[in-house]
Amino acid sequence: CLYYGQELGATGERLDGMDDGNDIPVREAFRWSRNWKQKGMAVWYQGNGDWWKYASVRRNDGRTLEEQKDASGSIYRQYTTLLGVRRNSTALQRGGTRVLNVADDEVLAMIREHEGESILTVFNFAPRAKSLVLSEPVRSTAPTLLFGGAYRNAENKHAFDLAPYGCAIMRLN
Repeated sequence: CLYYGQELGATGERLDGMDDGNDIPVREAFRWSRNWKQKGMAVWYQGNGDWWKYASVRRNDGRTLEEQKDASGSIYRQYTTLLGVRRNSTALQRGGTRVLNVADDEVLAMIREHEGESILTVFNFAPRAKSLVLSEPVRSTAPTLLFGGAYRNAENKHAFDLAPYGCAIMRLN
């Protein structure tokens, strides 16, 4: 589930007060181009209201689609990669879910399975990097890391190094 602007790293923040205008900075318009006069740019509200001076939208900040679509490390590219992983996996689209036991309550690991396909996903919900070895046995004939994290096989157990708030997605067969 994506909230609009999230795929570009929009960082709007709610203002204090009792006015519905205080939510406007949270819902700043999607930024297509670094040129604010480009067709499709919704900046009609610029300059209207005190909230504009607190807007997170800044020129040449790297948060437009134009700036991110070809940048390999951009948030937009990460989302398009994740959407491609999902599009190419019936297990992620329609599979049943089995949550694995993990000793760390800041980590969620689960397997999605459908018609012979198995996908392991591991999520780090902590603001710091995590290294973990799954203690629950997971059958895998030819594991392939599809996204995120670093994977290693530790004595026939799946081990991951995850960035803060990072994840790993791996095809198990």
